[in-house]
Amino acid sequence: MLSILIPTFNTAIGELLQELHRQIQADQLPATVLICDDASSDQAIASQNKEQATALGFEYLSNTENLGRTATRSKLAEAAKTDWLLFLDADVLPAREDFLKTMLADIHTNWDVIFGGIQYAATPPQREQMLRYVYGKKREAKSAAQRSEKAHFIISQSLCITKNMFQKCNTITAKGYGLDNLFSNNLKKQKAHVKHTDNPVVHLGLESSDTFLKKSLAGIETTMELEAQGKLEADLRPIQRVYNRLKKFGLTGVFLAVSNAFSRAIVKNLKSNNPSLLLFDVYRMNHLIKLKK
Repeated sequence: MLSILIPTFNTAIGELLQELHRQIQADQLPATVLICDDASSDQAIASQNKEQATALGFEYLSNTENLGRTATRSKLAEAAKTDWLLFLDADVLPAREDFLKTMLADIHTNWDVIFGGIQYAATPPQREQMLRYVYGKKREAKSAAQRSEKAHFIISQSLCITKNMFQKCNTITAKGYGLDNLFSNNLKKQKAHVKHTDNPVVHLGLESSDTFLKKSLAGIETTMELEAQGKLEADLRPIQRVYNRLKKFGLTGVFLAVSNAFSRAIVKNLKSNNPSLLLFDVYRMNHLIKLKK
């Protein structure tokens, strides 16, 4: 038995719910769906989501205040009555017509986590969303073989996990960006058995480049806070390891001066139709060095 858990905030989930219902009914799968609205400010979307969920026989919960995705996931996990949980973000769709059937077939007592991966649409979006699209295509959309090289690193937009392992690893429920790094690190500390498969969801909800840049810097701030608290190793993320090398050779000041001098050109590129991920890394490293100083 599988509980499919969907936290949502100001996002229409009708297409996702319809597809999950179709797959469950087509193969008579032992799965239930629970949705939790995180106090959406758009009441029209929230009302429509609730109406569609109820019509399909799915359980629908609502938060009285905005708790954030992590705390809402904890609430959904508590409400679930099964040992296996499948967390899906509100802005994804299964890439395969047998997504759920395949996921259930992969569940086995030898595993704690099943991660099927993330995909992005073949057709590029408008310029305003290009940075998030390019980042996703090049940094997140990886095969099972590629992901298995660092087995404990997951992206929680689509995460199948035992309830017991989730509760052990979901140690922070505060709002924040970049918490997948902590969750992945906790999976590693718990020595979780992670199975990577090629059973992805397509990420449809692309933020604007402006929003993605702000979230990326917030994610760096979260990493620094967790590192200072001793909850993340200082060399866990690639950007931390690069910083350590710059510091070792006394180059942080030079890096900061040069990147500051070209900051306008860097931002202009990142908001263009052909953003450079190298410059994106420079942009984030600039912020990290400033935080360290």
